[in-house]
Amino acid sequence: LKATGRLDSGQLVPDIYLRNAELEEEVANLRRELDGAREIASKASATWDKFRKERDFHRMHHKRVAQEKNKLVLDIKRLKDHYAKYE
Repeated sequence: LKATGRLDSGQLVPDIYLRNAELEEEVANLRRELDGAREIASKASATWDKFRKERDFHRMHHKRVAQEKNKLVLDIKRLKDHYAKYE
C-alpha cells in the first residue's frame, strides 16, 4: 500500500493495534479482579447470613427459655398462695 500512496504512515496502524491489545488485556485483568472481588463478597455475605441465622436461633431460644421461666415462677407463686390458704 505504501507503493500506491494509500498508506501515509506505517507506524500508526501497528501502534493502534498494540494499544487496543493493551487495553483489551487491561480490561481482561480488571474483569478477573472484579470476579475475584465478587466471589469474596459472596463468601462474606454467606458467612454473615450464617451468623445472622445462628444469632436469631439463639435469641429465640433465649426468649423461649425466659418465657418458660416466667411461667414457672408465676406457677410457683400461685401454688404458694394456694397452699397458704389451707394453712
